[in-house]
Amino acid sequence: MFHVADLASGAAGTSDGRPLKGIRSEGKVQTMKDRLVRDVMCRGVVTCDANSTLREAVEVFADHSVHAMIVLDEFAEACGVITNTDVMKKFGQDVDTITVEQVMTPHVLAVKATAPLADAVALMQAQHVHQLVIYKGEPNQRRPIGIISVGDVVREIAKRPRTIERRYTYASSGNTDRKVEG
Repeated sequence: MFHVADLASGAAGTSDGRPLKGIRSEGKVQTMKDRLVRDVMCRGVVTCDANSTLREAVEVFADHSVHAMIVLDEFAEACGVITNTDVMKKFGQDVDTITVEQVMTPHVLAVKATAPLADAVALMQAQHVHQLVIYKGEPNQRRPIGIISVGDVVREIAKRPRTIERRYTYASSGNTDRKVEG
């Protein structure tokens, strides 16, 4: 089953339609709320077929160092997502006889690349998922162009400049130093 969240789009950007990254635009510095999904998503989707064995999926996970893959049907359209957590649930079982379709999550949550990042994060929180499939084009199109995960969002937050400078003092207590915020 494929679920599409058609979130609002639009933000200031360059001539090729890409949003500005941390640059002043019309007197305003772009904030996290101004970011679009396409600014943060992973392009070059790693996929596997629904009829692949779990062993084949595990090899793709290992070869590409990913935590989630989009599962494709016979029409090369997204029909599910499989994560390394799904694989762990089958630990100790014969991975050569289990198919990806038997293990995957068949409900695909997807958003457009032009959706606001804040809306995508809210959707992940509301649906308790760690990744969303990204598509381009019409809402009923199920051909993925990327994926965004919680890890991608965390890395984006870490890249942003601090808004408040923290000052620390160190208090000495015997042989141990401890950091005290002051």
